Amino acid sequence: MQRMRAGVTAWLLFLAITVFGTCASAYDVYVQDFNGNWPYDGWTDYNPDHGERFEWESLKSMTCEGIGAIAHTSENYAARAWVASPALGLSSTKTYTCYFQQRVGNENFPEKMGTYIWKGPPRDFNPLHASAILIWKDDQVTNETCASQSKIFSVSATGQDYYVVFYCTSNADEYLAIWDDLLLRTLSAPVVSTAETTNITPATAESGGNVTSDGGAGVTARGVCWGLTLNPTLADSHTGDGTGTGVFTSNIAGLIPGTPYHVRAYAANIMGTAYGSDKSFTSGSVAPTVSTTPATHITSTTAESGGNVTSDGGAAVSARGVCWSMSANPTTAGSHTTDGAGTGVFTSNIAGLTPGVTYHVRAYATNANGTAYGRDLAFTEGSVAPTVSTAGITDITSTAAQGGGNVTSDGGATVAARGVCWGLNPNPTLADSHTVDGDGTGEFSSSIAGLTPGETYYVRAYATNSAGTGYGEDIDFTTSGPAPTIDGFTPGSGGRETPVAIAGTGFIGVNSVRFGGTDAEGFQVDSDTRITALVGEGSSGHIMVISTRGTATSSEEFTYLPAPIPALDRWGFIGLFVLLAGLGCLCARKRHFPAS
Repeated sequence: MQRMRAGVTAWLLFLAITVFGTCASAYDVYVQDFNGNWPYDGWTDYNPDHGERFEWESLKSMTCEGIGAIAHTSENYAARAWVASPALGLSSTKTYTCYFQQRVGNENFPEKMGTYIWKGPPRDFNPLHASAILIWKDDQVTNETCASQSKIFSVSATGQDYYVVFYCTSNADEYLAIWDDLLLRTLSAPVVSTAETTNITPATAESGGNVTSDGGAGVTARGVCWGLTLNPTLADSHTGDGTGTGVFTSNIAGLIPGTPYHVRAYAANIMGTAYGSDKSFTSGSVAPTVSTTPATHITSTTAESGGNVTSDGGAAVSARGVCWSMSANPTTAGSHTTDGAGTGVFTSNIAGLTPGVTYHVRAYATNANGTAYGRDLAFTEGSVAPTVSTAGITDITSTAAQGGGNVTSDGGATVAARGVCWGLNPNPTLADSHTVDGDGTGEFSSSIAGLTPGETYYVRAYATNSAGTGYGEDIDFTTSGPAPTIDGFTPGSGGRETPVAIAGTGFIGVNSVRFGGTDAEGFQVDSDTRITALVGEGSSGHIMVISTRGTATSSEEFTYLPAPIPALDRWGFIGLFVLLAGLGCLCARKRHFPAS
């Protein structure tokens, strides 16, 4: 409903011109321009508070359109008053709009004015009753120039009398409330028909339509919509071809050649979008699309080729095959096969060749629009597989690497594909993982992906021509593994050359073990999860395991235990001076010898 209200404003002026100007609409329910004299036919006034002190009159000097308006005047009385139109037979199945203009006599004396649709006797009108449909009201009207007001509404019942009520309340000062140019009109979606489709090409066409009725409201958009299914809508492809009623032309573009389409005209107003009848057409066709299969099974006088017709261009493919000659880009004017009709893959047998001669071959496909050709490919009778070398592996990570190769000879036939293949076993082939990196001779680069960390792979370059596939030398490389981690170690203390078992992960490739910053006396990687290291002199602190992938540090510290002091094994007589050597002697006050 908000969308409806917003749209009403755009065609208020249109309503005023068409209704109160030269022409009315078949959708008009009631029109009153107030150009005559009061009382107007069927109109009644009600002044319940002060009777004749409130006057309804025909005003000729302060009109909005034409030569008159209806006004209510009073002076020095505060009271209610209203005037009601003739009875109107409105229907609950329709949507209406009520349009009018209003103003006051003096901006210094604001008035309370309102317009309603009322169901029931006019004398019982009550603006607060549920039967009163509010069209417009303002308790502080000050505009001395005419203002257009309107609202879309519907009624709840059919077969009852409804009235347009102009309601006002004076404020005990000079009072002049003015209404003019009343219009009630039904609203509906437009009526539009679809034009035939003409000027059809493979990608474009021309259509259009005729908006024969605006539904009582201005047509804000019109055009055609089209698609591959019946009854297309604005959710599909569509044009925008102006506004209003009448005939219009639409240009359809972006079509697929030889494709059946459906098209409908449309027209939109504030009540919705209407469509014309569905019409179908088929876009124009073009020549087919075909690719050439490289020659295989080459003998001294025969070969096998073929192609793939991937599109018929919108018209049936009546013939397909391959053509060949000793010159580039052969055509069906020379030697050629005929291998059925329609789209899809086909195989062609080439015969009558001369040994050792280089030939050119192209697939072809023909429809009503002409003959199309695939790519020109060359092959030589008695040719061999290409010669290719494998490039070194670089940029090795845990899951990817960079390789490539160099096709130094095409073997006498066009190199149709090249790349590298790899696997976990030596001499991988195209049956294993592989890349496709263009065609022809020369150097190429290949990106190897999807590898497993810490795994050894074998890689070979390859190149394929009509004679077969040649491979380069086999190269192996190992992906980098994860950084090492330490889960624990045992024992937790010991002296020099004590063997310590370190447990963790990622130990393959470890190149250093340290105890508190001191290199181990030696170490051995027993497995990816175990290292045996010998404690070095004076080693205390955290254990570190170091590899090119990172450094792992233990959470606990290792305690170094120095070797014990050797016992003295000398003898002597009483009073003999004995030189003692060892640790912790400083500040000693007494020395004891065994009694024996």
